[in-house]
Amino acid sequence: MESITDKFTEIVSTENFNQTKLAEIIGLPRETLNRILHEKRFASTPVLSKIEKFLREYENGADFTEYRKKVAPVKSVVPTRELQEGERWVKGYKGSYAVNTSGQIYSYRSNRFLSPYENSGGYFKVDLKDKSYYIHRIVAEAFLFNPNNLPEINHKNLDKSDNSIENLEWVSHLENIEHYWKHKEEREVVA
Repeated sequence: MESITDKFTEIVSTENFNQTKLAEIIGLPRETLNRILHEKRFASTPVLSKIEKFLREYENGADFTEYRKKVAPVKSVVPTRELQEGERWVKGYKGSYAVNTSGQIYSYRSNRFLSPYENSGGYFKVDLKDKSYYIHRIVAEAFLFNPNNLPEINHKNLDKSDNSIENLEWVSHLENIEHYWKHKEEREVVA
């Protein structure tokens, strides 16, 4: 015999219910619903009675369409323009994002260049799908050969907003620090 929680879990998953909305209509905390559905934990008697009430309403044809997930149609990424001269695909995002030699990132998903933003350290980043990346790293990985597998990227002129390939180089951590202090002292002498 199928248990109440098994039947409930099956209905929720096959009907694609939005679990937050479902928790509201049943009158359960979201965490409790999550434990029942995903951790297969036994529900207490008061919780079981709420689930049974929901199952009765469901079996009697109650309209729960507003509680189902609204699944957005899958947007196909069809390039609306060809990869331009001086551009390469962003590592790990071929067909979705391209980077050019000056550090601009083009999105084939939105058909526009992305607007970079500055982090607290003064470096510029962009968001690709669900993750943010440093622009200088995207450029270096796309254009600069790194035969020694060096871990860091140096801005030769110390301008963190200049992410062109001419301004970037792969370096060790020590080389990066030495470059910063050498040029910092030179600027202080001039000033």
